[in-house]
Order: sequence, then C-alpha cells, then structure tokens
Amino acid sequence: MTSPRQHPGTVASSVDDNVGFHFTHDTTLTWRRPPGCHALHVDYILPPDVFADPYELDLRADDYTYTIDAYPDLERPVSAVEQRNTRLRLDVKLPSDVEHAEGVTEVALPLHGRYGLPSSRPRGEAYAVAYVPPPQAFWECGKGQDIFTIPLASAPSAKDVPLVIPIGLSDDLAFVQTGTALTVLAVFCYMAFVFSKVHNRLGIRLYQSKRE
Repeated sequence: MTSPRQHPGTVASSVDDNVGFHFTHDTTLTWRRPPGCHALHVDYILPPDVFADPYELDLRADDYTYTIDAYPDLERPVSAVEQRNTRLRLDVKLPSDVEHAEGVTEVALPLHGRYGLPSSRPRGEAYAVAYVPPPQAFWECGKGQDIFTIPLASAPSAKDVPLVIPIGLSDDLAFVQTGTALTVLAVFCYMAFVFSKVHNRLGIRLYQSKRE
C-alpha cells in the first residue's frame, strides 16, 4: 500500500536533444530518505517506438540496477514489434551512510528510437513522434509483509516528453533497393575472385608437389 505521509522529495525529467534515434532521458531526484526506507525506485513507461538497450543499462551499474517487463528486440522496426508499452524500473544507488539523509541524484537513461515505416510525406515532415510519460519515483520502505511505498512528488510542469524519430521516404525505396542489390552483387563478385585466386594457387602447389 502507499503511505499517506508527506512527499519526501521531488522528481523532474527532461531530454535535451529530442530529435534523432539516440536520446538521453535525464531525471533529477531531490530526495530525503524517510526512516525505515531502504530503496529508491524510478518507473518509466516506454512506447513501442522507443526502447532501452539492456547492454547499455548494464554499463551504468554504478548508478542503478534495472528490471524490465519485456526485453526488447534491438534490431526490429516498430512495425515488427508488439504494440504495447514497456515498463522499466531503475533501482537507484544512494549513499548507504546514515549521515546522507538527503541529496540530489541525477539519473541518465539512454533510449533509442525504432525505425518506422517509410512515409510519402514531404522530406521535412518525414518523422514519427513518440511520447514518453514523466517517470514516477518512490521509496520502498519496511520489511517482510509490512512493505509500503512513499512517492516522490512530480514537478508541477511535468508532461510527456516528445521524441522526434526520422523515418524514410517511400520515394527513396527504389534507390535503397538498387543500392543494396549492387552491393550484394559486388561482394559476391569479390568473393568469387578471391576464391578463384586461392583455388589456382592451391592447384599450382599440388601440381608442383606431384612433380617432385
């Protein structure tokens, strides 16, 4: 259950550069540790267009650990994934010293945008917008069956963060497909050339060894 006590801290979030495929979602936690509370969590809801790379999250183990309700397929476009939100929870690492009863902690969450379906819109309008809701932060307190939570107050200006993700143009598909086919053909020809050279050298060596 949730305790009715006064909010012991605030949470605010932002994204400095919200255009592209790679983003950093910054969360500022201004906290005061209540008595009996042992963990500070931050919950995020990510739309299908956006995912957090578990490998990158592992690299931030000094700052937080994480749990996620569904591990993302990193290579699939948005059209090939299940159209459902992903829930991500960060367990923020705070000073264990009892003297550090309050502080300010910055949490950086790396996010990535998925490739969308090609669009027939003008080039300057070829993008998709994914909205990431403000994260919710709370203390986990108590032990055993007496565990309860105390939420941090969200900033009054908190609102969904729009992430602008570029998408391809339908008119460019023909060029992309042609370029891909030519690249594959060039690689095949190069491999055939290398194989032929190796085969000839082996044949010459085999012939020379038989003569000796």
